[in-house]
Amino acid sequence: MALCPGFFSKPLKLRLTVLEVYLLTGNTIQFFTNISKKHGKLAANIPLASIGLIWYFHGGTIMHETIEQDGRPVQARASEKLTNYLCKMKGGKCTDLPKISWSGLFCSVLGSFTGLGLLTILSDMYKLPLLLPSFGASAALLYGACHLPMAQPRNVMGGHLISAFIGVLAYQMFGSSWWAITLGVTMAIVAMTVTYTLHPPGGATAFLAVYTGQDFGFIISPVGVGAVCLVCIALLVNNLSSERKYPKYWY
Repeated sequence: MALCPGFFSKPLKLRLTVLEVYLLTGNTIQFFTNISKKHGKLAANIPLASIGLIWYFHGGTIMHETIEQDGRPVQARASEKLTNYLCKMKGGKCTDLPKISWSGLFCSVLGSFTGLGLLTILSDMYKLPLLLPSFGASAALLYGACHLPMAQPRNVMGGHLISAFIGVLAYQMFGSSWWAITLGVTMAIVAMTVTYTLHPPGGATAFLAVYTGQDFGFIISPVGVGAVCLVCIALLVNNLSSERKYPKYWY
């Protein structure tokens, strides 16, 4: 069995029968059930849901997957699958870090100060201080890593607008409970992914919409206005440096 070099000193020995797997699952469920009795249902619901999903999509596959060999079904070795799974976490050392120039650093400082200055004014106007973390993360991408796909205008504006819409819709339908916030952010990530507008700060925008109970006007202003301001400043500032070109594409 091939192992990751330097990751394991010896092969893992894992032999679990179906009975042992069910006993392990039952003991784990009993553990979180005891937690729920002492600390409330919320403390146990999330771990239990996670355990269920992992068991359904991964654990069941590890223990029961079969392969065809010489026309006969052969049980896949759980130790090999577990080893390969853990090997993916080893990672490595990054050898292609970009060089930092004074002109690029100046553009980052100027863009961030100007863009966040405008967003701070907008946040104060709407009495939404939680707006700043979302757009602050966008500023880091736009003015510090403008070459990334997630920093392009399509992703910045599309990601924020789609996430704001999903967040407002989640609040209007389900209120601002913990599971409504979770659902809103999760669906925003899914919507950004399928529309190729993935922008990580958009998740914070969806959270803000549900948590603060916004209506549909929130999508246009301050979210839409804020995203347009950040992109416009990125256009003016990033292209001052001969080492930068923004955007790489609009759509």
